[in-house]
Amino acid sequence: MKKVKLIPAAAAVILAAAGGFFLGRGLTPEPDRTRIRPQPAATDFEAIRSLPYVGAGSRTAGAGRNGVTAWNRELASPGSNLYLSGHLDGADLLDLAGNRLKRWESPREEVLALLPEKPKRGNLTGLRFAHALPDLGLLAIHDYIALVRLDADSRVLWTFSGEPHHDLWITPGGEIFVLTSREEQIPRLHPKTPILVDYVTVLDRSGKEKRAYSILKMLENSPYSFLLPAVNQIEDDQPLDILHANSIQVFDGSWAGLDPEIYREGNILLSLRNLSFVFIYDPENREIVWGWGPTNLSYQHKARLLDNGRILIFNNGQETSKVVEVDPLTGEIAWEFRGGEEHPFFTRLLGAAQRLSDGNTLVTESEAGTVFEVTPAGEIVWQFVNPGETGGKIAVIPEMHRYPPDYFTVPLPRPGTD
Repeated sequence: MKKVKLIPAAAAVILAAAGGFFLGRGLTPEPDRTRIRPQPAATDFEAIRSLPYVGAGSRTAGAGRNGVTAWNRELASPGSNLYLSGHLDGADLLDLAGNRLKRWESPREEVLALLPEKPKRGNLTGLRFAHALPDLGLLAIHDYIALVRLDADSRVLWTFSGEPHHDLWITPGGEIFVLTSREEQIPRLHPKTPILVDYVTVLDRSGKEKRAYSILKMLENSPYSFLLPAVNQIEDDQPLDILHANSIQVFDGSWAGLDPEIYREGNILLSLRNLSFVFIYDPENREIVWGWGPTNLSYQHKARLLDNGRILIFNNGQETSKVVEVDPLTGEIAWEFRGGEEHPFFTRLLGAAQRLSDGNTLVTESEAGTVFEVTPAGEIVWQFVNPGETGGKIAVIPEMHRYPPDYFTVPLPRPGTD
């Protein structure tokens, strides 16, 4: 096996004192599967069980202002926001004042009626993820139910029912890389209980499956196999979600000149929540070329390669959340935002961060039903509190994404006309 290429050998240690886990360039972590693997603590069993998200957030509805509650017009990045909520069976496009420009409808029951068989999972209310297309079409993920392609009038053009979840990425060639899952009996991991195995599934433009990569096999065939927890003693009738992949990105090769192995065109950046692990996989050579996480991360979401070659990650944490920007070549955190006394933030589940074109960062604090934009200096310049409610609580916002003014190729509707 080729040596794992990560960071300079000068830092080729596990930095326990600094609370960090990473391995040096040219060094291979211990691959012996007979070594002691991390045992999940009792409090982690709920994370390993395959349990659904819900649509209600952590805050009581009506406890304060909602909608756009802060907006510095000089410092906020321009554009329109794709807004998902636990109380919506669809997605809204909002301007920065919070006015609705467009709504896409995707009722769960209508989607279920289009599928050949009823899915085993999928109890999240609302969409888990959506991506607006330049022509005002939409790709929408009903978590573990279906990926739906809508046109600008919310008509269903096609569905893919291979248990898609969390995230997808569209390549310049039009292929759609989407996270999917399958229940599999794997006796070497558990004698009776099925394992929920995540896959990277590649679709063509019409939603037809072309190929798939097992994320479990990526790990098992790598020096990082020791990160897989020993779950054979867990007694449960629920499938065991030992990985919980939650974000995906495919590299376009624009940074390959900096490091041709890490940034190779076609490499896949993946986040595994239940291992607190983010890594880059080279599908051509079938190897993990970079990995970072334990103990730098805790139940993280939304890893994204930035235009500067670094990786932005929403780190959920266990008491407070933060957004970190890590340099894959050094393992150093180049920037982070962890809030403060005036603006603490935390979401145990979900969460996202998006770097905007002017250097600001859009942060989704999902369970609080809040999204805010922060400058590199840490100033909050825009904030949105979900006006939607579910069960007396502010509805969760799985994710909000901002599109720049020149993204859409057709005129946007005026507020209140769609």
